[in-house]
Amino acid sequence: MGKGHEKRKYIRASFRAKAYLKFPGEGPKAYPAEAKDISLRGVYVFLDRQYPAGTPCAIDICLGGYDNPVCIHVDGKVVWNDERGVGIEFDEMDIESLLRLKQVLYYNTGMPEEIDRELTGKKV
Repeated sequence: MGKGHEKRKYIRASFRAKAYLKFPGEGPKAYPAEAKDISLRGVYVFLDRQYPAGTPCAIDICLGGYDNPVCIHVDGKVVWNDERGVGIEFDEMDIESLLRLKQVLYYNTGMPEEIDRELTGKKV
């Protein structure tokens, strides 16, 4: 089992949402998953397969309804895994996805000031 999740530095929110992962070299197939918790720097998803740490991936975390979901689009990499899923560190996302992620964290943590501090890198 990976131990990376024990070194958390960012506020995490318990957050369940549909997610879809794509891995380079595996074609256009998107593997369905479920987000369990999320932070500004990463997400843990339940996934029925494992990938070695360092494996790059693209992930869509979908918010809202099934007809026209709004998604957070992120490029990242697997940093740890366990028997139930994988921890993914975010490498890159567009501004719209960052703003959506920020709103998800505001709502689910109730700590907007702390989230803003994490975004700006300011210490208290």
